[in-house]
Amino acid sequence: MQNTIKQKYLILLAGIGTGFEYYDFVIYAFFAKFISYNFFPNNNYYLSMMATFATFGVAYVVRPIGGILFGIMGDRYGRKKILTTTIFLMASSTFLMSLTPSYSSLGIVAPIIFVFLRIVQGISYGAELPGSLTFLVEHISAKNRGAKCGLMLSSMGIGVTVASFISYLVTHFFTLEQMNLWGWRLPFMFGGLLAVVGYFLRRYVSETPMFVAIEKYDLKKTVAIVKNNCKNILYSFGCAFFPACLVVFGLFMPTYLHDYFNYELPPIYLASTFGHILNVMLLPTLAWFSDYVGRKKQIIMALIIIMLGIWPLFKWVSNENSLALWGFILCYHAMLAFLGSCYFTILAENFPTSIRYMGIALSYNLAQIFSAFIPMIFSYICKNIINPINVSFIFIALALLAVFSVLMINDKTGKKLV
Repeated sequence: MQNTIKQKYLILLAGIGTGFEYYDFVIYAFFAKFISYNFFPNNNYYLSMMATFATFGVAYVVRPIGGILFGIMGDRYGRKKILTTTIFLMASSTFLMSLTPSYSSLGIVAPIIFVFLRIVQGISYGAELPGSLTFLVEHISAKNRGAKCGLMLSSMGIGVTVASFISYLVTHFFTLEQMNLWGWRLPFMFGGLLAVVGYFLRRYVSETPMFVAIEKYDLKKTVAIVKNNCKNILYSFGCAFFPACLVVFGLFMPTYLHDYFNYELPPIYLASTFGHILNVMLLPTLAWFSDYVGRKKQIIMALIIIMLGIWPLFKWVSNENSLALWGFILCYHAMLAFLGSCYFTILAENFPTSIRYMGIALSYNLAQIFSAFIPMIFSYICKNIINPINVSFIFIALALLAVFSVLMINDKTGKKLV
């Protein structure tokens, strides 16, 4: 009974921190329109938005730096120290974003400061999710590993749900002029304060028993283990890339639906809020299901459903009515939950304890780099090349690549980690 309570407490602590950090990381995407106005002024709206999305992508590019750097330190010095460090970096950078003067006040210095803070966010979050996942799987039993990880991962959905709901509130109650002047700063300020709470909670967690039990860190031995796991890193990257693209597109979705299908932002944010709530509700149940059918089988099933359903879904939203908007967003998040419920867990199961933190961080964050520029690429494609509906075929092609990678990974569902 005491062990069950301890596991629930650990899941809560890991999840709260991840949820708070994810809020801070994604709030940028929800307010891209206002960030563009304040920090990348240009007579051409399209060019301003491209600069804003490029800055969004920069945070993803530096994520592997944070993942590798803190991953090595986490594998050497322990998971706890790194998790408290990363959430402190995220809290401070997000709060400072809310205070950064605009281009009209500081000129070119303003976007430079903002980009720097976004880079700090990227470095921090590059280590956050791999660290939380490593911390959790090393504390829990193999029997229900998927279900417990699903509960932790649903906290990401809670983070983005809060971000989406806050976005709805401020855009609903403040005028466009107020949003451009100062309203967009409030969610960043709120996010910084949230992460501070997570920092103080994490100071009281204990180190993982699996990390304590491994031999003292040996650089030569670690390098040899990394070399032996190169294929695992490659296949894990392939497994993580497509879900990463779906997640990033989900963040870009308000701008996509507003610019190409003429939906208003408040109803988009409201529908997105309920989409994320649906995601949070489905994740634990579907993750629990993966403990019984196996991680690989479930991922393959999810990929097939997405390949069959993604184009009709994009076709539906082009009808430009309320039912289409809500149906598109809810179905999209349901498919994302089905896929996301087990692919994180399979990454953790793919590496030994001595390099688990770094292995997850490297493969996951490399996938994030390439997915980061989905908003910029899609904006260019939709404006210059094809009908916005047909970007769905890009997702189908990426899903096929994911199928190959998943087939190459050994399924360790229910097996003890080493």
